[in-house]
Amino acid sequence: MKKIYLIVGIAFLMQSCASSLSQYQTAKTLGKGNMSRTLTIENAFAAESGPGSEASETAIAYLYSRGINDKSDLGFGIGYALGVVGFGTNFKRAIKEDRLSFNLPIVYKDILWDDILEDISEDISGNSSNFVFDRIEFSPTLLFTYNPKKRIKNTLNFQLIFEKYFESDVPAPPNQSSFYISHNWEFNKNKFYFYPEIGLQNYGIGTDDFLIKFGLGFSYKRIN
Repeated sequence: MKKIYLIVGIAFLMQSCASSLSQYQTAKTLGKGNMSRTLTIENAFAAESGPGSEASETAIAYLYSRGINDKSDLGFGIGYALGVVGFGTNFKRAIKEDRLSFNLPIVYKDILWDDILEDISEDISGNSSNFVFDRIEFSPTLLFTYNPKKRIKNTLNFQLIFEKYFESDVPAPPNQSSFYISHNWEFNKNKFYFYPEIGLQNYGIGTDDFLIKFGLGFSYKRIN
């Protein structure tokens, strides 16, 4: 049983979904001097196991963004999932006004459970291991809002995720890549915006390892 928990723990620390800085928004940029504050909560689970199983994870995140000119935004964020904390920055640039934008998040994820997993592994195998799942993620993203004039806006998120791991005895590649596709809806009331989102992540391009994610973002925007 301990071995099963170790395997599940390793899988989710490697796949941890502390929200990326590209989700829960549309392609529209804020505009120079404008800002937004966004809080998100998200659940992810392995496609074969379903929600509420041991192979599931809940994450929360906060993102502050500011328009540095009419076509570009700069953001800073922090996220937390059980055993994982992440923080980073992102740069968003409009390609086609209100409809298509490019976003580049760079996130550092610090795994808080390295020592616990090492203890469990040593208890099971009798051998000590060096578990270091800390990593940096680069996630170039396209955001496509296909009905920007509508009151309820729909946005598709196409994201590649490139991970650089630090040294570890665990048989994980030092460089890993995956893709994430999601859809969100934007509802707003005055300066408050709501973003329900659902997505699918393939962890390891070319594999059949999938995560299903769903969540909700709450955003306050100050638009001049």
